[in-house]
Amino acid sequence: MKKLLFAALAMAIALTACNNQNNTNTNATEAAAATEQTEGVATTGKIAFYHIDRVLAEYTMSVELQTNFQKEYEAKDKELGASARKLEKDFNALQEKINKVLITRADAEKEAAKLQERQVNLQARSEKAMAELAEKEQVMTNQIMFSINEFVNALNADLKYDLIFASSVNGGPIVNANPALDLTDEIIEGLNKQYAASKK
Repeated sequence: MKKLLFAALAMAIALTACNNQNNTNTNATEAAAATEQTEGVATTGKIAFYHIDRVLAEYTMSVELQTNFQKEYEAKDKELGASARKLEKDFNALQEKINKVLITRADAEKEAAKLQERQVNLQARSEKAMAELAEKEQVMTNQIMFSINEFVNALNADLKYDLIFASSVNGGPIVNANPALDLTDEIIEGLNKQYAASKK
């Protein structure tokens, strides 16, 4: 389950670009840029990247939120599973009474109606629980994404980098890159310090 959460979060944050401020250009600069664009010459810029799956796995806030969600998911699954097993046991017990003629037809029909009502209620509870968990997972994902994006934007407030990619260790958009451009460790360290300070 934890691997699935990491994969879903990594896909949700597949590309993260920093906000760039528009610089006012002189007429001469604008003319030069227009000429370059016309001639098809690409503008160069400084690029960096970070591994989103590592950030998700090592960012304390991300780990805590996902651990809490996993516990809640497992508790709800255990509760619903126990109710389903009890219902199945009661169905089997009624069937055995019917087979051994230990119950009148009228009483059997009454018990069967009650069991069917329990089954409908259990199905409704299960659907409601899954919907609530899905919503909580989405909120958790958004909280983590927002926190990471805000930190990366603050990290690049001076526009040192023209573009920052969020990549995945296992086949993200970046296949090969200079390790010197990797901001992963810096981002993880900064996020964890920021989160620890916020908890105090």
